Amino acid sequence: MKSRSLMSVALFLTTTLSLSAFAADTSLTIAFSGCDASLTNPSDLRLRLFDATAAGTMVFEETQAAVAIDPSGCFSVRVGNVAALSTAMFTGNPSLFIAFALDVTPDTELGNGRVPITANGYAFRARIADNAQTLPPGAVISADQLGPALTISNPNAAGNGMSVAGGNAGIDTTGAFLGVLGHATGVNGRGVAGLAEGATGVNYGVLGQSSSTTSGAAGVYGLGATTGNTFGVIGESPSSGGGRGVWGKATATSGDAIGVYGESASFVGYGVLGIVTSGSSNAGVKAVSTAPAGNGLIAEANNGTNAFAIWGKSTSGFAGYFDGKVQVNGNMAARVVQITGGADLSEKFEVRRGETEIEPGMVVAIDPTNPGKLEVSAKAYDRRVVGILSGAGGVAPGMLMGQAGTLADGDHAVALSGRVYVWADASNGPISAGDLLTTSSHPGHAMKVKDHGRAQGAILGKAMTGLSKGRGLVLVLVTLQ
Repeated sequence: MKSRSLMSVALFLTTTLSLSAFAADTSLTIAFSGCDASLTNPSDLRLRLFDATAAGTMVFEETQAAVAIDPSGCFSVRVGNVAALSTAMFTGNPSLFIAFALDVTPDTELGNGRVPITANGYAFRARIADNAQTLPPGAVISADQLGPALTISNPNAAGNGMSVAGGNAGIDTTGAFLGVLGHATGVNGRGVAGLAEGATGVNYGVLGQSSSTTSGAAGVYGLGATTGNTFGVIGESPSSGGGRGVWGKATATSGDAIGVYGESASFVGYGVLGIVTSGSSNAGVKAVSTAPAGNGLIAEANNGTNAFAIWGKSTSGFAGYFDGKVQVNGNMAARVVQITGGADLSEKFEVRRGETEIEPGMVVAIDPTNPGKLEVSAKAYDRRVVGILSGAGGVAPGMLMGQAGTLADGDHAVALSGRVYVWADASNGPISAGDLLTTSSHPGHAMKVKDHGRAQGAILGKAMTGLSKGRGLVLVLVTLQ
C-alpha cells in the first residue's frame, strides 16, 4: 500500500435542502474538508460513502476533477455536486462514513480514516419523516470543529431560529466555550428567549448554573453593546401579584453569598440601576431583610475622601426618606437641619423619683447625692434646677443627646432649651404669657416668679401660655437663668 502522511480531517455538518423531488436532488450536499500531505494541486479525488468505519458496503461514489489543494495538502468540496445524494441512503443507515482517495487509486483511502456523518444523515431523514419538523428519537448531532455543530437559520423577520420544548430541560447542552449561542439581527429580536408556561411549580424560562469555583464564574452572563443605552440583562414582570423582573437569591448560609451583584468601572456608570416611571409607592430598587439581624441594604465606599456609600439626589423632592429610627456611627455634616417631629433640645439623664411618680412635664434639679444625676425638684426658687422632662402635651424632643456607657446617659429626656410643656402651680399667683417661671415647693411643678432676687439662677424660662388657677400644663420657652 502506498505510504501516506496523515493529517486531520474535518467534516462541516452543513446540509442544504431543496423542496424539489427527492430523486436526483442535487441540492443535497455535504460540505467536506480533508487533508493529506501527499496531495498536490490540483488533484482528481474519488469521494465515497460507506456504512462502516472499515470495509462495509459502499452506498455512494463520485469523482470530482481538478480539486484545488492548498500548500498544506488540504481541500474543501461539497459531496453530491457531481452525483446525486439520495435521502434513501440514510434510511436504515443512520451512521454513514465518508472517505476520500485519488481517483487513480480509489481503494487507497487518504487522510486519517473515514469520518462519520451521522448528523447529516438525520438531517436528510427528517425530510421523509412523518413529521418533517422532528428528528427521530435519540437523534445526535455532533462535530469536532471550531465552528458551530449546528446552525439553524430563519430569514423570516417574524420567525424563530429554533423552538425547543421539553418536559424538564428544553435545551441541555455542553460546550468548551459556548453551550448555546443565540444570535438575532431583527429590530426586536432575541438571541435566546426562554418561556416557562407551567401553571404550577417553580418554573424558569431560562436557568443558568455555574459549577466553577473561580471568581467571576456566572450561571447567566449578560453583555451589552459598548455604545448606546444598552443592557446586559433586562428583567421584566407584567404581573401585579408579586412579580419580579429580576430575582437574585443567595441560598448559602455562610461566605460572601450575593443574590444580585452589580459592578461598574465607568466614571458615570451604575452597578445596579432601578427606574420607576409611574405609581406613587413603587421603588426603583427595594431592599428588604426578614432576618433577625439582617440588613435590607449594605452600601460601602472604601476609596477616596469624596466617595459616598449612598448618594441621593433630587431636584424637587427628597434625596432620602427614612420612616423609623436612623443610627449613624460616625460624623454627620449638613448645611441645614430641619426637625419637624419635636421642639426642644434634650439630653438623657438618670432621674431619681421623689414622693410622686416621674412623668413628662416635671421640673428636675441636680441630685447632690448622686453625681451627674437628677431628682424631681420640690423646693421653691431652687438654683439646682436643670430643666423640664420632655414629652408633655404631645410635644416631643426635637433633638436628644447622650453617650451610652457614661454618666452622660439615662432613661429620661430633659429639655434644656426650646419649647416644652411644664406642670405649673398658680397658687403663687396667676401665670400669664411672658411671665418668668421658677421652681415651686410642689414636687415637679413650676410657678410664677415674684421675688426676682431669689429667682436669680433659678429661672426655668418664660411662659408662652397662661394658667389662672390651680395646677396644669403651661407652654414654656426654656431659658435657664
